[in-house]
Amino acid sequence: MDEDTIAGAGQRMAGKVEGAAGAVLGDTRTEARGQARKAAGELQQQYGEIKDAVRDFAVHQPFLALGAATVFGMLLGVHLSRR
Repeated sequence: MDEDTIAGAGQRMAGKVEGAAGAVLGDTRTEARGQARKAAGELQQQYGEIKDAVRDFAVHQPFLALGAATVFGMLLGVHLSRR
């Protein structure tokens, strides 16, 4: 499990708690800040999960991953050379 996955899950939970506290207290600013923190945590958690998936793919399919990286690099080189 990636550190971004763990940190994102923690931030998501903290945002959930902060948003709920703001809703209970009637503080819209705290509630909005909690919702924003929860959304940022969800994004960070998804980013960590994607990194895990790419890492697993590269471990289990090394030649296919190398081929995909080569094609991506070639396409990027062609795109940048046309500027």
